Amino acid sequence: MIDDKNGGIEGTEGFKLSDETGVPSYATWTLTDQPIANTFVLTPSSVPVGSLFTFNSTGTPNTTVTYTATSVPNYNQVGGSYTLNSIGTYTASGQHTAPGTFTYVGTFPVGSPSTISTSIKICPVLSISMASSALPGDSIAVTISGGYPGGTFSWGQNGAMGPFPALSFNGSGVASFNFTAGSPATYTYTATENFCSGTASASITVQQVYTP
Repeated sequence: MIDDKNGGIEGTEGFKLSDETGVPSYATWTLTDQPIANTFVLTPSSVPVGSLFTFNSTGTPNTTVTYTATSVPNYNQVGGSYTLNSIGTYTASGQHTAPGTFTYVGTFPVGSPSTISTSIKICPVLSISMASSALPGDSIAVTISGGYPGGTFSWGQNGAMGPFPALSFNGSGVASFNFTAGSPATYTYTATENFCSGTASASITVQQVYTP
């Protein structure tokens, strides 16, 4: 019996053979079906916002796989489906425009396992907006965008991350605050988000005040 419904063959077959003298003989053997192994993989495991990642899947040729998609934070992801080609493979690229953890669950009609879950971490890409020059004692407004919604970050000066406290992004991944310019010098400030440890930096020159 031959059964390739699941991508394999099984059963017992008999064959009539003969040697060089023409004397017939018979032989039988058994073929046992082994379910095709399904795969459902995202690579790499993390990428920055807006960067491409690769999706690879294998399974029984010409079958349709459905998948669901969820994310934390919840961005109301939508699932879908794809069809494996004639050799049982499927490859595609994707990207996300917001940071978070995205989980996909694929359901295969045949083969094993029937469901596979895979996740990818989309890392924030921070940007800092603030004045590039000031006078001693000026109040400097800072806006940091591109953060993990509701996540925390640290803010430090010239490589030292304290004594500034940990700060938080709002639900849109934005944080705004003010600090006071110090003595004349050039200072570099760095924000480090705590989801993927990504950083962004900006510099400000505090100018000398000259009096006659």
